[in-house]
Amino acid sequence: MPIVLNTEDVNRYGFWIKTEGIKTQNFQKNPVLLYMHDDWSSSALPIGRIENIRKENGMLLGDPVFDMDDEFAAKVANKYNNGFLFAASIQIDPLTTSDAPEYIKAGQTRSAVLACDLLEASIVKVPGQPNAVKMSAGEDAKIPKLKSDMDKITNELGLKNGAGEDAAVAEIQSLKARLSASNEKRLVAVKLQATAKGLQGEAFDDLLKTSDLDAVEAFVLAYSVPVATLEAIPEKEEGGAPASGAPKTLVTKLGVGMNPDGSPAKAGREGWTWQQWEKEDPSGLVQLKADDPEKYKKLALGYYNAQSGRK
Repeated sequence: MPIVLNTEDVNRYGFWIKTEGIKTQNFQKNPVLLYMHDDWSSSALPIGRIENIRKENGMLLGDPVFDMDDEFAAKVANKYNNGFLFAASIQIDPLTTSDAPEYIKAGQTRSAVLACDLLEASIVKVPGQPNAVKMSAGEDAKIPKLKSDMDKITNELGLKNGAGEDAAVAEIQSLKARLSASNEKRLVAVKLQATAKGLQGEAFDDLLKTSDLDAVEAFVLAYSVPVATLEAIPEKEEGGAPASGAPKTLVTKLGVGMNPDGSPAKAGREGWTWQQWEKEDPSGLVQLKADDPEKYKKLALGYYNAQSGRK
């Protein structure tokens, strides 16, 4: 009567063995059948051998042949043949293990054994499961326990296994503080660069509040209209004397809808993009900022979104 030596169910040790990965070549050179894995006591001898070891439908099977000339082996054979003792277990040497998601089953607590060397097979009295596997002394250390979710988190944070929740929370808080300080320094630098390029006021403040800092930084670096230079040039009356009345600037004189030379601007600017304003009439873009902040803001956001790849 054949006996099942292994299935691919999770055993009572918390792992399972891939049947196709069980190497039997060495075992078949000395296919001993023991009783209760007793290979350590000096008086214990094999009670038989395993013949016709084979793999079928994810199971490792074998035919036990008992040594009927041995009194004790004959007793075990009698109980086996009469259905009083029929459980088996194998002793293995793990070679390859894995905790990859595709090898994890319900109830598993250790890595799956994908390859191993079969050492011996035993008839056992009370296995933890019908497919219980007896590990050789010390060999269970070769099958690592599965990492808990907290171990995975602490490992990602650079902490040791078993560091615990408190250590993980403390490290996360420390990272957040360092990131906040770093972003604060970047924000100051971006504002300084924006001020130098004339990007100030409510529209730019809104941009900072509603947009990702990386994208705003890229936008400021790409911005090239020297607004501050234009705004700093005062208007002069003919003959070079300062203008009378309220101070005016060159930007004010140019105005929206006027070309730099004072000639009427071409129609159709309602649909211009930021890039078109910047190329065709940068001074008009400056005046638009003063006259129609909302439109200026929309143009700036449109340019920013185009530069950052947002829709």
